[in-house]
Amino acid sequence: MIFTSTSGHADRREDKLYDRVADPVYEFMANRFGWSATKVSNGKRVSDVEGFFPMNFLDLRLFANPVKYLRHQKRFTKYLASIEATDEIESRSGLAIKSLLIKSVCFILASEQSAKAILKRANPTLVAFVCYYHNVNFAYLNAAKSLAIPTIDIQHGKQGVYHLMYAHWGQVPNNGYRMVPDFFWNWGESSKLNIEKGRNNLQQHQPVVLGNHWLINWKKNKAERESPQYRKLLDSYSTVVLFSLQQDMEIPIPDFVLDEIQTQKDVLWLFRLHPAQKIGNAKVLKSLADLKVSNVEIHESSKLPLYQIIEHVHLHLTNWSSVCIEALNFGVKSIIVHPNGYDLYEELINTEQFFYAKDSSDLCMAMDKIAADAGQVDASDHFLMDMEVIERRASQLFLEGMSRR
Repeated sequence: MIFTSTSGHADRREDKLYDRVADPVYEFMANRFGWSATKVSNGKRVSDVEGFFPMNFLDLRLFANPVKYLRHQKRFTKYLASIEATDEIESRSGLAIKSLLIKSVCFILASEQSAKAILKRANPTLVAFVCYYHNVNFAYLNAAKSLAIPTIDIQHGKQGVYHLMYAHWGQVPNNGYRMVPDFFWNWGESSKLNIEKGRNNLQQHQPVVLGNHWLINWKKNKAERESPQYRKLLDSYSTVVLFSLQQDMEIPIPDFVLDEIQTQKDVLWLFRLHPAQKIGNAKVLKSLADLKVSNVEIHESSKLPLYQIIEHVHLHLTNWSSVCIEALNFGVKSIIVHPNGYDLYEELINTEQFFYAKDSSDLCMAMDKIAADAGQVDASDHFLMDMEVIERRASQLFLEGMSRR
């Protein structure tokens, strides 16, 4: 049973929405182990385009018990009021922590019986999540723990040392957390090591390297689907740059990057919107339109499969998108253009797998350095590609999971 939200990780495949995270796992389970899988979206349908695999749309929020919610709300509000630290946290962060906690905890507890009933009826051998840290998923994790159903989180992006949903857990109960998966499906060793840091040999919530199956499938079965006009555009420039945008940023494209677009008109600049972008599209489009240049493309570059585009570019720019990790497998190096990205990828920047630019001078220098270095890029730490190893590990994992039931 796989809980996901296709819209946030979707590419087009045969004119249908293909979930780059969940669907390759869906296929792997069926083809290698003969398992059938049920995909569940935590909410309503957000696209008229048909999914590549069947999707069940089930909004658990509709089944939360309002009486239980109010009862838990009264008790938990009183409990939080007795903890002075929450006031200090709110003051320092500027966030309404208590209000957020009350809503989350009360929803999870009020949904417990409904989530348990759904899992009992489905009777899954394993419950998988794409991005487990969501109130609905917490409710299902809590229910799965009560029913002794093993759970796993499937890696959907960068899992770095600053991602607190995966790293630096210093105070973990002896039996683990109820609302954290039993296992973590990682792309490669680097993500696994990030999760293991600061865990003090924790036996629960174990990371397992099982590969990025969308990447593995793409490498085996490349499909050229771009229009002749788009391919002609790509071929007309000797240097093609892809900028992977973040979701809903106040300043999505740094000014010094916009300046270089106007200066370097012999370079084609492709921009790819974040798949979950909701409110910032108009801002991005206006920023690019105001340049009044012809060496920019965003529409096709936001629609085509990500890996298809990466295969045609010479270098990659981003604020901090994990596309920079995926690009390494195609021999493409990245330039990070935001301080947050520097913090996330400092180790890779120091070893010049990535570069960092804070202004036009840095950007030009990094572009020249990447152009001059045509050597191979080693992505083996980030992605396990050996299917024999993956199948052996998956078999062991599933046997261990089933033995817990």
